[in-house]
Amino acid sequence: MSCQRLSLLIALAVFVWSFITLQTKDVLAQADSASPRDYGITEGARRDTSDPLVVGEFVFSQRCSTCHARTAGRDNVYGPHLSGIFGREVGATSWPKHSTALNGMDGTWTETSLEKLLRDPQESFPGLNKNIQVRFKKSRTALIAYLKTL
Repeated sequence: MSCQRLSLLIALAVFVWSFITLQTKDVLAQADSASPRDYGITEGARRDTSDPLVVGEFVFSQRCSTCHARTAGRDNVYGPHLSGIFGREVGATSWPKHSTALNGMDGTWTETSLEKLLRDPQESFPGLNKNIQVRFKKSRTALIAYLKTL
C-alpha cells in the first residue's frame, strides 16, 4: 500500500469518525426533548424527578400503554382499561378476553396484589397472558402510585 493510499484511508476514517460522533451528539440531544409518546415528560425531567407520579406515568407510557387504556370505554386489543383498578375486583371489567388465571380469582387489586403482578406475573398468577415485568422496586412503587390516580 502506498503512502498516498494510506493517507487517504486515514483521512476517510477520521471523516467517518467525526460524522458518527456528530450524529451521536444529535441523537442524544433529541433524547432529552419531549415527544408525544412521553406525554409531555422529557427524559431529563424523568431522570431528575423524585415525584413518583411523574415516574409512574412514564413507566405506564413505556410498559403498559401498548396493551392497556387509561380510561374506561377504550379497551385495547390486548388488555382491559386500568381506570379505577385500585380497589376494583380482579377481572371485573367488561373486557371479554380476561385470562382464565384471573377469572376464578377472588379479591381486589391492592398494592400487594399489584406489586406481585408487576414483579412476576407468571409466578403470581400462573397461566396469565401477560409477559411484562417491571423489574425495579422504585418503578413498581411509582407505577402503583400512578395507577391509584386513574
